[in-house]
Amino acid sequence: MSPIKPHAILRVAVNVPLSRLFDYRPPAAGAMPVPGSRVLVPFGRRKAVGLVIELADASDLPPGKLRNAIAAIDEAPLLAESDLRLLKFTSDYYHHPIGEVVAAALPALLRQGRALHPVAEMVAVTDLGEAAEVEALAAR
Repeated sequence: MSPIKPHAILRVAVNVPLSRLFDYRPPAAGAMPVPGSRVLVPFGRRKAVGLVIELADASDLPPGKLRNAIAAIDEAPLLAESDLRLLKFTSDYYHHPIGEVVAAALPALLRQGRALHPVAEMVAVTDLGEAAEVEALAAR
């Protein structure tokens, strides 16, 4: 097992009624998730979508007990540093679990690990395309 690199521990908020963050190693493949982005993590016997709140150098768990995140869902962070500070403040102020505060702040599709807006492809036909014979194009 290789030594853990600096800032290689993900501190993740998971939608559970526990007032703590959960530590994970980054996913084995892909880019390093950054604070404010979602990750898919193993949580007990299930998989859960969590939000990376911060990166850490060390964990209270022994290195052998740390599990890898399964995958980074987002390429870029969904929430800015100021948004994360507001979520932490809200959790502390109202004595409410950070994972539940994060879940309340995100739309349902994002909590489920899906994209907020479906990707729509649009095809536009130019004047030259309209003048072309459809049967001739279909043969190609």
